[in-house]
Amino acid sequence: MIELKEHNETEKDEIVEDLTATRKRITEILEKSITARNSDMWLIYVIWQRQGLNISWNEFQKVINPETIIRIRATLQNDEHKFLPTIPDVLIKRKIREKILREYFGTDSLIYKDWQDKKYEVK
Repeated sequence: MIELKEHNETEKDEIVEDLTATRKRITEILEKSITARNSDMWLIYVIWQRQGLNISWNEFQKVINPETIIRIRATLQNDEHKFLPTIPDVLIKRKIREKILREYFGTDSLIYKDWQDKKYEVK
């Protein structure tokens, strides 16, 4: 059995710093792009383009959504206990990151209510 050690503050700070920078990038894109507000794939495409990915939108649309890949891998490993990581540190880092992500983002239950309460206009 692998014991999960409590994450150290430096590791947590690095993850939170990365999340904060990523949030800033996403916010900038969503402020300017109605398409990105309505399409996760377009949002991912724009982010990856800004990071230097050189692929056309037509080609990118053939790519499997990364979230789908990660969720299926997580289901296979976490729920079905198949194809588990062979390196203990991978599992430990995933669990630590999951905990930090939950702390950082909290719950999204208010998002839907905020959306319901707000009137949206296409600009």
